Amino acid sequence: MEPPITSLRSYVCAPAPPSGSSATASSPPAILIVDDDPNVLRAVTRLARSTGATVASVTGATAAMSTVPPPPRTAFALAIIDIDLGDPDQDGIDLAQGLLHLGRVRRVVFYSAETDPETLRRATAFGPVIPKGDPAAPTRFTAMFARLP
Repeated sequence: MEPPITSLRSYVCAPAPPSGSSATASSPPAILIVDDDPNVLRAVTRLARSTGATVASVTGATAAMSTVPPPPRTAFALAIIDIDLGDPDQDGIDLAQGLLHLGRVRRVVFYSAETDPETLRRATAFGPVIPKGDPAAPTRFTAMFARLP
């Protein structure tokens, strides 16, 4: 058993759930994680998998828009998205709006180092923002994962 995660700066990625397992009504929630920083992506993915969630993690908006949840699901229960994806044409807020509009996700949470008040206002129209570096972030994420359907 791995020690509890105390920081999202961890570099170790937990193993993926076993393949070939059939999904049932009691299947773990499916979570989409989008961040252009591979270290953050691995850490948040590890944290989500440690709670038993099925996780799809991608590094950009294009990949996120083409990622579908595992059957029999029709939408991800949650998307955790960085606001600044390193793409000058599309930020995480635009991505969240598109994913919600298409019904690909049910809920969005932003995990970001963004500090611009206007950008944060735009983001909170679609979901809460958890600041990167917040020492309570792992606890907040774990509690959020536990409440997913």
